Amino acid sequence: MTDDDEWRPPPLAVSAGFQPTVSDPAVRVRRTRRRRRTLLLGAVLSLVVAVTLGALALVRYQAGKGPQAIAGRYFAALSDGDAARALAYAASPPASALLTSTVLAEQLKIAPLTDVEVGQAAVDGDTATVDVRYRLAFHDGKQDVTDRADLVKAGSSWRLARVASTVRLDADPFESRLAFAGRPLPAAGPTDFVIFPGALPLTTGAESVDITGHSAVRLADRTLELPIHLEVSATARSRLVSALGSTLTACLSAPSASGSNPLCPLPTSGRPVPGSMRGTLAAPLSADQTTIKLDASDPGHLDVDARVSVHGDWKEWDFNNQVVDKSGTATVRAYAQAAVTDPSKVVLAAPR
Repeated sequence: MTDDDEWRPPPLAVSAGFQPTVSDPAVRVRRTRRRRRTLLLGAVLSLVVAVTLGALALVRYQAGKGPQAIAGRYFAALSDGDAARALAYAASPPASALLTSTVLAEQLKIAPLTDVEVGQAAVDGDTATVDVRYRLAFHDGKQDVTDRADLVKAGSSWRLARVASTVRLDADPFESRLAFAGRPLPAAGPTDFVIFPGALPLTTGAESVDITGHSAVRLADRTLELPIHLEVSATARSRLVSALGSTLTACLSAPSASGSNPLCPLPTSGRPVPGSMRGTLAAPLSADQTTIKLDASDPGHLDVDARVSVHGDWKEWDFNNQVVDKSGTATVRAYAQAAVTDPSKVVLAAPR
């Protein structure tokens, strides 16, 4: 028997469920490669997540300093009554003694600024425009305002090109009745004021007098000219009509022997004798029978002109200048004045 014919053990048969031992070098290489691929994939995924989060953070950071964010924070500061914070968003803060939290508080007292909605920004290089909507809650109704903020680039952020508007008031001849931000309105013709957007901080100083309309100042209005119109308040009208009705009743029912009031109303037709009318009102005096106006020559008075029907007796001159007696229902015209501070104080006046 030769060496080649030497007996060798038969090869091992590998069953389907057989797994090589970890001591096999080939197995260790394959497992090492798999671990490396897993670690590499994990590192790549971690890098992707880090880059994504960093990009999102950068986007949020840049958005937080963008035109929309700055415009929104500015109007939020106004809504909070914080003038200093609002001025901090200005590219160049204006020099105005009225841009204070005190004046802003007066504006918010007249009409709180609420429900701010910031629209999309239209960016053109280093300038941008943002549309803004908000609501001014006046005591007699809410007013929706559409406004606009103009911004300029300031480094990596944005600032408002303007944070206030100029208002020109022309209130002659009623300046003495008006106060601007709690101070008397100057009487020397039109006056310019630089103030924040919102309600015009103009008051009359008397509950009997109202400013007509809702005077809203917008940031979009660089210069706003506002003619001021005043009217007698509804409460004052009601008190005045009631007081005038009582005055007329007393005047028309007074006995002739007690001395007639020459200012007591007379029929509007014929030639009635002054102070001769006696009778009663055909119906209670109503607001639609009276015209009440502010006295342009005297800021403390209200002028009243009333036309009412009276059942009564009176005297008049005929064509021969003889006094004759008359009776029946006649339309009379009464003139009176009342105090702005107390409309219930009514006195009869001569026709104007």
